[in-house]
Amino acid sequence: MRRAITAIIAAVFATGIALAADTNEADYQVVPLPRQIDYIDGNSFILSSQTQIAYPAGDKAMERNAQFLAEYIKEVAGISVATTTAKTKGSITLALSKKIAGDEEYRITVKEKGVSIEGKPAAGVFYGIQ
Repeated sequence: MRRAITAIIAAVFATGIALAADTNEADYQVVPLPRQIDYIDGNSFILSSQTQIAYPAGDKAMERNAQFLAEYIKEVAGISVATTTAKTKGSITLALSKKIAGDEEYRITVKEKGVSIEGKPAAGVFYGIQ
């Protein structure tokens, strides 16, 4: 009986230490590891069959990126998502941004109402998708 109580106390103590640990450190298993990860409070984005992937109209490279992402989501999550040139609420938006310095750099922003993947050229967006 005494061993059981000691084991329970040890388990509770270990759980407390684990919960007190810095939760901002994680193994993201992303290569290369992002230069910066910012955490914000809020709810997660929920991927569903209603989600659409929006890309700039007339940009064939970005259209290929959108199709690639849609196929990847179908393969990994089993969810079919449509691609569109109209940004809608709850969409994953692929966009080009001159604010991003390098051709291979990207920025991913995840909020409850949508996801944005930005790159300077379409290749940067593709790296963000991967």
